[in-house]
Amino acid sequence: IGAIDERRHTVNVNQLGTIRTSLSDLPRELKPHLTIDGEAAVCCDTSHAHHCFLPRLIADRIAWKHREHPNCDLQYLEAERARLIERLSGPDYYGSWCKEPTDREERERKKALINRLLNMPNSECTGNGFYQWIRRTFPLTYGIIEDIKRDDHRNLSKQLQRFTSNAINGALTQLQSEGIIAIPQTDAILCRQRDQDRVRLVIGAWVFRESTGVRCKVNGAHVTPP
Repeated sequence: IGAIDERRHTVNVNQLGTIRTSLSDLPRELKPHLTIDGEAAVCCDTSHAHHCFLPRLIADRIAWKHREHPNCDLQYLEAERARLIERLSGPDYYGSWCKEPTDREERERKKALINRLLNMPNSECTGNGFYQWIRRTFPLTYGIIEDIKRDDHRNLSKQLQRFTSNAINGALTQLQSEGIIAIPQTDAILCRQRDQDRVRLVIGAWVFRESTGVRCKVNGAHVTPP
């Protein structure tokens, strides 16, 4: 609040490329009161951001196998990647894991659980029935995830944070080159209300590129990259 009042903001970049500003940790309750040049500010937020980049893990595994074993059959990996992209690009990713997709309470519980399981050590995930269901649905994807987390479960979040940073920083640079005021917010971009449609489109294009195919939702609405 002091930085806003005095207009003396700080900008830092961590080792994973995430840009943090004085506004990054502003409480959620205060963000609706932000203005940019006197105009209402809008936070263009990417839905289930880290999950959007899971197909990238499969794409990287396919690329590695192609280099190391040029004649191996990769159709099984390609097929699962296509199914995962379809699920992530659907109308409601978290709702798709619910027995009753329209039940908002169940959706919030599953949302919290699926994100927690994604970042937990393998030993703490395997006994969970919900995790077993997800793993049966996407066995190759979660096999790769478990490989990455085997020595240190934090390795997965580091990769996903890097992919997220690449997409948001790419969108940020493009928007600023177009003269649009854009402020990074981890997996989102803060902008003026008048610019939100353009910002949503650019974020969607960069997530599509970095994730190798996911048509993500920004501010709850699907974005179709150009």
